[in-house]
Amino acid sequence: MEDATESARSIRSDIQEMRNKYGIVGPQQKCSTCSFPLLSRTFYLFPCQHMFHSDCLIAEVLPNLSESKKSKVEELQRRLVTFAMQPATSSANLSGGTTPDVVSRRDLHDQLRNELDDIIAADCVNCGEIMIRSINKPFIEPSEYESAINSWL
Repeated sequence: MEDATESARSIRSDIQEMRNKYGIVGPQQKCSTCSFPLLSRTFYLFPCQHMFHSDCLIAEVLPNLSESKKSKVEELQRRLVTFAMQPATSSANLSGGTTPDVVSRRDLHDQLRNELDDIIAADCVNCGEIMIRSINKPFIEPSEYESAINSWL
């Protein structure tokens, strides 16, 4: 039992350490999916050095998720958009601290964002488990085969 507890503690520590790692992204670096400049919008940087805009990564990951995870991602995105559209009910107080409403609002936003990150950025789509599972998928779908052949001629 003590071994399991220590193992769990070690795993939590490793996860926290990974969350605190950082990478340097230059202005010339591009999204691995759309090839637009990475710094133009919110992005993810994986330890393997693949980089994706948030929306590009979501578009790549969604087709590979179970229906329940797809609906969870859509719900989290909807809640984040709704959350961003709501005005903050209070702001920093005069003593320089923040009121409980602001803190809880920030905590809620962080919680929603972390839940989305846990699903979307669990693994790199270019070299992680998703890529390995899709190795036997054809590059050209059978329904597109004739049009692809004709486009090459």
